[in-house]
Amino acid sequence: MDRKHPSSIIEAQFLNGYKIESKEFNRIPFGEEEIFISGALIPKDTCGDCGVKEGMYHTFRCDQEQCPKCGWQVLTCECDIEENIEIVEATDLKEASSET
Repeated sequence: MDRKHPSSIIEAQFLNGYKIESKEFNRIPFGEEEIFISGALIPKDTCGDCGVKEGMYHTFRCDQEQCPKCGWQVLTCECDIEENIEIVEATDLKEASSET
């Protein structure tokens, strides 16, 4: 569990996406996983594995994180996750291009 390692929790918040098979996918924050949205499970205040609070991104290798591509656990899915990435929002891209 990463709750004893706050630096891992902080680092995970800057990596809001995954590169899977050369495509970018937004990560699913804790509490927004399909199992919670469907009502099959009621979210707790914090993730039972990594300790993040609702709305935060799970830490690396947390067994509760849902894969944004296939919907299974990131830890056990068969998607080819190449890396954790920071996805730049469209507004950030406009600002970046106007600065050059």
